[in-house]
Amino acid sequence: MLIFIHKFVSWFFCLIFPLYSWASLPEYKTDVVVLGGGIGGLTAAIYLARGGIPPLVIEGKVPGGAIIQSKKVQNWPGDIEISGFDLIEKIRMQAEKNGAILSHEEMVSIDLSSRPFSIIVQDVYDSTKQRKIIADACIIAMGTKTQLLGAIGEKKYESQGVYTCAVCDGPLYRDKIVSVVGGGDASVLEADYLSGIAKKVYVLVRGSQLKGIEATRKENLFKKENVEILYNTEIVEIKGSDSAVEKIVIQNKAMDQRELDVDAVFLAIGAIPNTQLLEGQIELDDKGYIIHKNNLETSVSGVFAVGDVTDPVFKQAISAGGEGAKAAIQAQSYLSSHKKRPTPKFVEQRPQYPVGQVIEINSLNQLQEIFKSSQIPIIVDFYATWCSPCRYLSPFIDTWAKELQDKVLVCKVNIDTARDVAGLYNIRSMPTVVHMDAQGREITRKVGPQEIIKHVNSLK
Repeated sequence: MLIFIHKFVSWFFCLIFPLYSWASLPEYKTDVVVLGGGIGGLTAAIYLARGGIPPLVIEGKVPGGAIIQSKKVQNWPGDIEISGFDLIEKIRMQAEKNGAILSHEEMVSIDLSSRPFSIIVQDVYDSTKQRKIIADACIIAMGTKTQLLGAIGEKKYESQGVYTCAVCDGPLYRDKIVSVVGGGDASVLEADYLSGIAKKVYVLVRGSQLKGIEATRKENLFKKENVEILYNTEIVEIKGSDSAVEKIVIQNKAMDQRELDVDAVFLAIGAIPNTQLLEGQIELDDKGYIIHKNNLETSVSGVFAVGDVTDPVFKQAISAGGEGAKAAIQAQSYLSSHKKRPTPKFVEQRPQYPVGQVIEINSLNQLQEIFKSSQIPIIVDFYATWCSPCRYLSPFIDTWAKELQDKVLVCKVNIDTARDVAGLYNIRSMPTVVHMDAQGREITRKVGPQEIIKHVNSLK
């Protein structure tokens, strides 16, 4: 009997406690919530805000979406050439100027079964900071994620030589040998960008030809002297040391295998729609893409979907932007027909962090001079201007410099301008913080905002 009571109590708390925790979450009410901060979601936000309904935009883990991986966008109307990062920054600024509220959070759960809709979100870098979003209408713009190979060693070297974004991580392999896997437009973009950085770029195509639709870009890639395209080829295994990729085992159509010396592998082999949280709630096709029912409305009234999450074929930024505009107009019409009045908006003010004595390291000689003069341990933040997590971490770095001024000296290194320093410390992911003693001996290193914040907070 006691065992039964114990099991019942355990079951009760396992079931009820999460419900109680979620019920006690702080709530934020809005007329429209936009799930995703890519071009589709941001365009929808601009139209909604200008229509008098400023939405809340949940940007997700990768603000800007897939296009930030493109170093050169040459088919966006009005810009002969612009980087994906700069394009997104312009659109984000326009959305905010018009009144949209952008939040660097990610979705934990989505409930479309009752009205108003309910979405649980959490801070991207601190899962303990959660809240509930209550919305009368919803625009889904959650995009896709890169598909993985399934090759031996792929998981082991993830973010340590195996990547899904050349723009994000390619600069770490300047003058190195890299490989790009894929046969579509994405692989051509990745290879084109990497060809301007790496000494050698292998493009591994499973089929007998590149299938991308951008003929001009393909032709330009064929002309690159440091690019070699291997058709009917796939990766069987990724090999290396404990912390770095050193070679790959490739296999051709005849099942013959050989090894290639490479320092990194960049994947561009297709995408999977980010609809896992929507399964069983709205109608999806057999690949998980959202199906439109009434223009851009889904099978749930008041829920609209735009961009790559609905598009298994074209996947173009311009089409996502057009859909974002149309979905916003539909959402306005939906709210009007349901006699919803605008909810008062309170823009959350991010804390303003004081600027401390952060030392920008521009060369190895400068860092060595600091080691000579410093009497306390040193923390070095390795960052890049194009790295979104680095930008998130930046105000924390400034704050730590002041808070910990008697305990550690805080420095930072731009890996693009101080490549000798980044190379010396074998930086493979960003942001990376290396904690050293006063003589420059490494104590520990942490990668990613979450681990970095946790480590530095332990020093206070």
